[in-house]
Amino acid sequence: GTAAFAAGAALGGAVSARRRLRPAGVGFRAWLRCVTRSFASAGSVPGGFLLEEVLNGASSRIFKSTGGLIGDLVLADADIGIFQGMATQRIPILTAVTPAKVAAPAPRTLAPGAITVVDCGSGSTRATHFAIEAAEGSGAVLRPHKSSWRGEALALALQDAESKIALVSLLEEQLPEGIVLLGATAGVRHALADGTVSQHQVDRFSALLRDRLGNRAQFCVLSGQQEGRAEWEAVVHELRCRPGRVDAPPQNCVGMLSGGGMSCQLVLQCFPTVEPEAFSFENGVLAPGGLADRASRQELTLQGLLQGLRAHEEQAAIDASKLPHRLRGTFALIEWVALFVAGGRTDRDRTMGLGYERFLTRHEVLAALESHMVSLREEAKSSPCRVPRPVAVALVYGTIIRTMLREVFDDSAKFYCMTGVGWTMGHYLLAAKQVMSQVQVQAQAQAQVQVHAQVCA
Repeated sequence: GTAAFAAGAALGGAVSARRRLRPAGVGFRAWLRCVTRSFASAGSVPGGFLLEEVLNGASSRIFKSTGGLIGDLVLADADIGIFQGMATQRIPILTAVTPAKVAAPAPRTLAPGAITVVDCGSGSTRATHFAIEAAEGSGAVLRPHKSSWRGEALALALQDAESKIALVSLLEEQLPEGIVLLGATAGVRHALADGTVSQHQVDRFSALLRDRLGNRAQFCVLSGQQEGRAEWEAVVHELRCRPGRVDAPPQNCVGMLSGGGMSCQLVLQCFPTVEPEAFSFENGVLAPGGLADRASRQELTLQGLLQGLRAHEEQAAIDASKLPHRLRGTFALIEWVALFVAGGRTDRDRTMGLGYERFLTRHEVLAALESHMVSLREEAKSSPCRVPRPVAVALVYGTIIRTMLREVFDDSAKFYCMTGVGWTMGHYLLAAKQVMSQVQVQAQAQAQVQVHAQVCA
């Protein structure tokens, strides 16, 4: 079977001599014997040394020293072989290893450990743990597991010392081990831009995280383009492995449209060999003092809603004018955009219910959207003094999506809505690629040194 291998590496740091990568063309067992002999000749096996061979994406054998492994970061490159020839056939696995987990890995899990990406979003702070898990009939899949707990939105917590400490304490309590990658998006970008939050406050939060969680935590504020590229990375990955609920995933998806509580992203990649082009603009859905905020405080009247929607429509037209026009092809819709178009209606979400993972034409979405907007306005009229927050949010999103579809996309464009796809997954995958690149560079250097030593001998 196809073999994949895991080697310890420090995220963002150099790979030490105690970690070994099998050079291309060298058999696994021969390589393992060679590595073992090299350690034996040195008189000892270094603590924390770990090798893992994953066979057929379904089973694994782990070779480890008796040394401690706590704090090591393992990179597993699992070759799954189900992606139908699209780009890479590998799912990178980042996993923090402990001795107990190495000795007795959890059932149906290809690699032990805990890597968590924390979304410091505009509405709340929430963690997602990623793990490679066995899936019946499909080898293995990358599974996101969202936390049941939520913390305060970082943009708000940064403005109050006690709230900031409480948020860090929550993260420390809920994420006691493993690598933690934290990212702030449009909520913090907006707060920095309008002066509500200073860069000094962001830096102090980052320092407090390091003090409480140590080097296993990394924090950054993503630009809109970085957020879009991370989202696109997740889209491309999931399109390769999902079977599709109604229609099989598009093999020629050329871009995506996403949105959250404060921004939307448009990413285009017409050719696989060309770097994706990412665009981002604020949508202001959860902006302080905005329609959703006023509705939450039961202060939004029907008149205020209609005035606010006109302002959103005007701003959306300005944003659309700065984007490419008449886009053709198939595009993925994710995050709140996909939820609004495809999700089923609930008390919290006034969505259109067109269904996930099926092809939708531009005309089909626009026609359903017009009918849905009429229904939402009628619901708003039934509570003219206190417009419900779900109605306000849905009308804002509907206004933005309608403008984007009319102004940016060609009538021939098709859309494919996906759930469970976001920048956190892409951030994980991009981090794994970075570590993989460092491991490969180190392995090539070690191989060259070995060849040189043999020649000299």
